Amino acid sequence: MKIERIIAQSTLIPRCITAPWTLGYFRHPNSPALMDEIESLKGRQGRVIFVGLSEGDSHLSIAASRLRQISPMVEIGLVLHWTEALNCAPLGSDSEVKHFENIFVAVDQLLSIEQVEAIRARWNPKWILIPKVGLDWEELLVRRIFTSRRGDLLLWAPPPDNPDGPFLSVDELEHHLRTLRLTHPLINLSAVPESWHIVSENGPIGPLIRPVYQVAQEAERTLTLSVIVPVQTFENGTSEAIQSLCDVLNHWQHTYEIVVCLDGVSWPIDLPKSPHIRLVEVPRTENTRSDWRPGYVRNCGAAISRCRNDGLLLFCDADVKITIDLLSALQSAELEPWDFAQLANDQTQLRWQSTTSKVFAVRRFAFDHVDGFPEAFSHYGCEDNALAWKLLHARYTAKALPPDAVLHLREVKDDDDGLLKMQRLSHSANLFYRLMISSDAHAIYWHFFSCLSERRSVMSTIPRAVLKRAYLQMPIRFAIKAAVFLLTLQQTDDRRKFIRGSFEAAVWSVRTQISKLARLRAATAFYIKSTIRTFVSRLSFQLRRLRYLISGNLWRIPWALREPGHRIKANLWRVTSFAVFLANSALFVGHYIFHFIKGNIWRIPWTLTEPSRIIKANLWFFKTPQGWIRKKWPWLYRTVVVRFERKSEGRQ
Repeated sequence: MKIERIIAQSTLIPRCITAPWTLGYFRHPNSPALMDEIESLKGRQGRVIFVGLSEGDSHLSIAASRLRQISPMVEIGLVLHWTEALNCAPLGSDSEVKHFENIFVAVDQLLSIEQVEAIRARWNPKWILIPKVGLDWEELLVRRIFTSRRGDLLLWAPPPDNPDGPFLSVDELEHHLRTLRLTHPLINLSAVPESWHIVSENGPIGPLIRPVYQVAQEAERTLTLSVIVPVQTFENGTSEAIQSLCDVLNHWQHTYEIVVCLDGVSWPIDLPKSPHIRLVEVPRTENTRSDWRPGYVRNCGAAISRCRNDGLLLFCDADVKITIDLLSALQSAELEPWDFAQLANDQTQLRWQSTTSKVFAVRRFAFDHVDGFPEAFSHYGCEDNALAWKLLHARYTAKALPPDAVLHLREVKDDDDGLLKMQRLSHSANLFYRLMISSDAHAIYWHFFSCLSERRSVMSTIPRAVLKRAYLQMPIRFAIKAAVFLLTLQQTDDRRKFIRGSFEAAVWSVRTQISKLARLRAATAFYIKSTIRTFVSRLSFQLRRLRYLISGNLWRIPWALREPGHRIKANLWRVTSFAVFLANSALFVGHYIFHFIKGNIWRIPWTLTEPSRIIKANLWFFKTPQGWIRKKWPWLYRTVVVRFERKSEGRQ
């Protein structure tokens, strides 16, 4: 499996670093030792990114050389903050740079041209932009980093409420991206790999260094179906769901297994364990409820499963009950409802579908091709939708089951309200956009919010979402406020006090609006005056510039008028020398023809006598057969003529 992970080597953060929490450069105190983490990558392949942020002695070069020895197929990179790149803190000498194939420099401030040139001359880096609020993109990218108006840029967009912020929101990011792509289309903008977001989404407590999950050997992958069930608790009907799953899979005609990923829980003693069940304990870095990453847990189950390359990985929630009718599509010859990972023949087949709270299957080769679930989502939802999005961009068709195809055993609570789920899902939807950095990704937010886990969730969510949208309109908002005021007035005890307070609040609101209008009018007048003053000054400057341009180029008019005469006068020598050129050419050609005839006149008699020489030279061809016939005639007569005469007499 391809790996893409960031490895920090120190817990120290120099004061010059302006975005340490965002970049996740420092090492968590509970994480394993640096060299132990390097040893866990033995024999792997992919890319590993080292980061520094440490002052003084650094172990990056030692760790990189060790990783190069034990895993020669790993591509090693280095991420530097722009202050580190200027100070050369992580590495001591230029000879240590050879351990790193890619050097990334993260920029979150407006650098000078001298600083950019110094970083480029020292490292020849790939640039990473961290979009802080107030950063002038066009000035930094177009006039400082990419002076040729072309290049490749990685965008690392943390959440707006990150401690290093404030950072841009999704709408502001989309505005900047659209503007830059229209004005400078040769600057290629793309998101950093999704695994880089894992360390930056944990907040100020530091990155959670997760252990590398176990991977099944290639020789063990012989099964046709692996059902992967992540379990965080056995309270919401999980035992019944697993027992039902075992009963249904008894009718499966091929080889299968059930991989139960125990996330911080133990297998109940009273729950019987089928021989086909494999238990995988997913370790936690911290024993907290916030350390919940369903993408990581599911990837652990997929990595250890023994499903073959063309087999099916079936992902189920722990509170879902599966029926025999659902598995019948898997055993059919067509597999049409499970055509989740087939190459698309037509662009129209590539339609994104929401997979939230749905049971779906994916071919293992397609799952490995897109590197599985993204592990950066720590909040509600979106990890399965992001997998569907990656499969879609890899040109795999996606077909998931409808919401009513499975039975959810978990009881519906007040927290399952559609609008509350939308509120929880908005954080993950924003992170989804920051992972993809695509205009198409921003357009599928409504799909995230419309297909939720409860039965008939679309019909229950749409009216509430429409009411929420309608509240933004002024007449509807005024009517709702009036109704709320009257209902509150009816239920309050001291109505006179409530009316007086409401009146004072209204007067204060009017005064505030009037003061805002006065300030706005003053600011508008100042802006208009300054704009007119600037326009007049620019106009006078342009007029003076035009006058200087005309006066400075008047001498060109008579020169341009006399130019044809100068050209004719300068080329008269060509006319006088043309006759001499023809005479010399004729003399040269005649001299060449004379010597050619003189050198080849001897060939005429030789050519005339050539037929006689050929006849004389080939007379042996006519004389030799005659002598052979005269010499060999008695033998020929005895062997051919006499035998022919005897056969003729015998026939008579």
